Amino acid sequence: MRKIAIVNHKGGVGKTTTACNLAAALALTGRRVLLVDLDPQANTTLTMGVHPPDVEEQNILHLLKEEAKLEDLLIDVSTADEEAFHLLPSHLDLAVEEYGLLYHGVDEILGRAIDDLEETYHYHYVIMDGPPSLGMLMRCGLRAATEIIVPFDPGEHALVGFPRIQSVIRREERFRDIHVPVYALLCRTSPLWLAHRDAMSRLEGLEVDRILHPIRQNQAVAQATMHGSTVVWDAPRSIGGKDYIKLMKEIVAMEHEASAGLRIVESGHEKEEQCEG
Repeated sequence: MRKIAIVNHKGGVGKTTTACNLAAALALTGRRVLLVDLDPQANTTLTMGVHPPDVEEQNILHLLKEEAKLEDLLIDVSTADEEAFHLLPSHLDLAVEEYGLLYHGVDEILGRAIDDLEETYHYHYVIMDGPPSLGMLMRCGLRAATEIIVPFDPGEHALVGFPRIQSVIRREERFRDIHVPVYALLCRTSPLWLAHRDAMSRLEGLEVDRILHPIRQNQAVAQATMHGSTVVWDAPRSIGGKDYIKLMKEIVAMEHEASAGLRIVESGHEKEEQCEG
């Protein structure tokens, strides 16, 4: 079981879009997937077509407070024609109670709960969408993760906070006495922009295990999100759909590497198709 946390302390860099589309694309291959929403804003929950008020009594907060078992909080997510996967939803109440959870020792609850379900659900992948912060909820994801994706946008200051994220990741590695591979992902970009080339160059200077194939800016991605869906379901032939399917294939191709715990750094990618208008 591969457990991938998607984290960045900045908002608006593509965490939720990446988490939802990666989970949906993996499900299309027949792999069993659990998508975890760790963000109190519940954008992953909304993107999957679930309204947070409908899960006020059935969300991740109840797991972290040990009021419910993980298996009792899962929601099946699917379209009429696609493979289903499980969602552990979030709710705004998580923001209200986050500081109280600090004294509850929740860091390891999520990871233990996921591991306890392995024999029942046999998940191939757990995809965790982290909040835009470096606090307790991010640590819950990092503590459970076997791999980490850090999305960036191509903006001038996109990489400024990475050393902070890196220090949190390394602290968790020391606590767990393991190496957790970190992958950088550039989102909402265009190979035609000077900012894209500059951002890719700066990514290559980061201490990460791999630079993933970038995700280009595409209107179909935003449209799918607005409709409570994913671009890999709604518009797989669009630029965004192709890019997220390519990302899924890149992640799947690493399955043997992940199980072997290899450290691999890649930055070369095939030439991009031209961006849609």
